[in-house]
Amino acid sequence: MYDGYGRKVVVFPDDGILPRENYYFARMVQVYVADLIGDAREEAAFLIDNTLYIYTQDKQYPKGEKIYAPIRKSYPGVSKPNWKINT
Repeated sequence: MYDGYGRKVVVFPDDGILPRENYYFARMVQVYVADLIGDAREEAAFLIDNTLYIYTQDKQYPKGEKIYAPIRKSYPGVSKPNWKINT
């Protein structure tokens, strides 16, 4: 995934779940991005063949540190860069 400046900000693991290339057309894949755990970082959820896979961070983000918290537009998958202090 890339931020609003075209910088790569997320690389998904090569765990055999997601297709290696062309996520959208390799299989029936629906993609959702949302803050599911409430710390401003977004999780990616993939619905593949009626199974939901959620990718999230492996540890808590330090309190008081700046955290990337994109501002979502109404169009899915588009956001504006934004930072806030993690509380």
